[in-house]
Amino acid sequence: MKVVHITFSSGGGAGSVATDLQKFQISTGIDSEIYCLTSGDIKSMILRRPFLFFTSLIDYILVKRSDSKGLFTLFRRGFNFRKKDLLRSGLVLHIHWHSGLISLSEFLTLCNKSVPMLITLHDMLPITGGCHFSNGCHNHLSSCEACPQVRKPFQRNVLNRYQKKTVIYKKNPALGFSTPGPWLLEHLRNSPISSGIRSQLIYNPIDASFFKLRDSKEIRDTLKVPKNAFVIGCCAVNVRDPRKRIDLIIKAWNSIQENNNAKREIWLIIVGGNSLQRSVVKAGRLIKMPLIKSKKELADIYSIFDVLCSMSSAETFPNVVHECAAMGVPSVLSAIPGHKHAIGNFALGVDSEKALGDAILTLESNQDLHKELQINALKFASTLDQSIINKFFLREYKYLFEISKK
Repeated sequence: MKVVHITFSSGGGAGSVATDLQKFQISTGIDSEIYCLTSGDIKSMILRRPFLFFTSLIDYILVKRSDSKGLFTLFRRGFNFRKKDLLRSGLVLHIHWHSGLISLSEFLTLCNKSVPMLITLHDMLPITGGCHFSNGCHNHLSSCEACPQVRKPFQRNVLNRYQKKTVIYKKNPALGFSTPGPWLLEHLRNSPISSGIRSQLIYNPIDASFFKLRDSKEIRDTLKVPKNAFVIGCCAVNVRDPRKRIDLIIKAWNSIQENNNAKREIWLIIVGGNSLQRSVVKAGRLIKMPLIKSKKELADIYSIFDVLCSMSSAETFPNVVHECAAMGVPSVLSAIPGHKHAIGNFALGVDSEKALGDAILTLESNQDLHKELQINALKFASTLDQSIINKFFLREYKYLFEISKK
């Protein structure tokens, strides 16, 4: 049995999960390889695969309503696997974030041949007519008719795509789903597309050799962050992505600085690609850092966080939150479904800028609460070690592989 991971990019949340999992499997003697188009985002495809980029623009500009947030995939296409690559005997396909990589017609071919495949939902695209996050809409639990995210001329296309998925996936008894997001498991089991198909909750793994409790004195000294300063951290691949709502974190932090209502200096460290406007910073201590891809360097920065803040409007299973949890860093998180499993366990949930500021001040002043959340974070993260999570994936691979031979 050979495992073939398929993902659009080796970077970003889903891509890094696929890449790290494949590397870990290789290190443990599992025959595994990975197919991906890029280590970047869709912009990196402009010259290399112009048709893929062009069809992505069609989805972004023509299909999606101007007031709709998030990604939508309807016509995005531009890559064709050679069928013999995916139909080789002895393969198990582990399909990750695949927008633009595998068409429905290719899925039909694979399903008709009963190719064993595990589709991991890093967002909602596999069980919708095209949206990556439904943003509160529940049409995907019935038919995706009258999609609120697209313009009227494309409503029929969305419905047709949804109906095709409902038929195609169920042709393959050796197809299974997994998701790292507990909230998505319920959608998987209730969606007409995936109902009746084997669906499992398997968390994204964490590399415990890097992300673990450690002393932060050396890194604080390097960055000239005072020993007693309370450090807020936030991270995003693209800090200007409106879905990440970094601006709310900055506003809450500015408000704390202006009102001078903290017992200690409050520092803010923002890690991510693309620069922020200088005008957003009114007072206080701010460190802006570029996107960090090295696990060691990222763990170094996490180690000085006293709290991680994420106000994302949509998440499936936030890797940064769990990497920080493995280092004993509690979180303050937006009250969205993707954060539900963490809130009340090792994180505080908030729904506004004011509530965010209040939560930060609570953790800064209440050391007992901070310690309690820290202990809970370490306990939760201990279940996410690569060796543990890989066993769950191997169980699914073997099960689907055996089904395909019957």
